[in-house]
Amino acid sequence: MVGLKRQSDPMPVICGYALDAYCQWENPAHGFNEFPHTVGGVETEAQAKRELRKRGWVFHRDGFATCPKCAAMGRV
Repeated sequence: MVGLKRQSDPMPVICGYALDAYCQWENPAHGFNEFPHTVGGVETEAQAKRELRKRGWVFHRDGFATCPKCAAMGRV
């Protein structure tokens, strides 16, 4: 384009997805400041949820989630 010059060190476009997970259950086993459990540096919500499922999280169709501690207690 006329009159435009490319910068010597342009900033790249960085995109990604982050998910902060909170448990839907009140549980005395939850530690103070335990939540959120965060996944970042992935491209999609599906990838973030897949990563949290590997850690024991359960995601429900109603949009809520159950942490690994509550899932182990049968609170699914």
